[in-house]
Amino acid sequence: MVRVRKWHIGRWALIAVVLHAACVGPGSSVLVRDDDREMNEAMARARAEVQDFVHRLLSPLPGDTDFDIKVSITEAGNTEHFWVDSVAFKDGKFEGRLANDPEFVRGHRLGEAVSVAAEQISDWMYVHEGRLVGGYTIRVMRDRLSPAERLRFDQGLPFKIE
Repeated sequence: MVRVRKWHIGRWALIAVVLHAACVGPGSSVLVRDDDREMNEAMARARAEVQDFVHRLLSPLPGDTDFDIKVSITEAGNTEHFWVDSVAFKDGKFEGRLANDPEFVRGHRLGEAVSVAAEQISDWMYVHEGRLVGGYTIRVMRDRLSPAERLRFDQGLPFKIE
């Protein structure tokens, strides 16, 4: 599973693409500006389409797996985006567990239970028959890789990105 994490450092946001143990190789980090148009558009698209995700989460089709959302947590002036797995949706909120350790938001930990409103997510994803659905911030980061980096990235994924 790909985990994309974002935190703010002044005018810059650091995005970490962290590969779960199922993927090959270590995670990598890239700096992007807070006003990065493509990344902000990706997050806006995820929010605009979140009801599609909710519908599929509540009524999955055969071949649907790995339902995750990405949320931001702010603490002491730092904002970090975490992937959340073991996702459920009830009473207008997502519930799940933080899927990565924090780098800058120290009051939280891997596996911590979280609950957030649907409009607070910054991305969502699931896998349908081996292909990524959603994952808009992942797609932005992948598109920025060189052809050789993208090939290595893709080879380490347990799903395809089309």
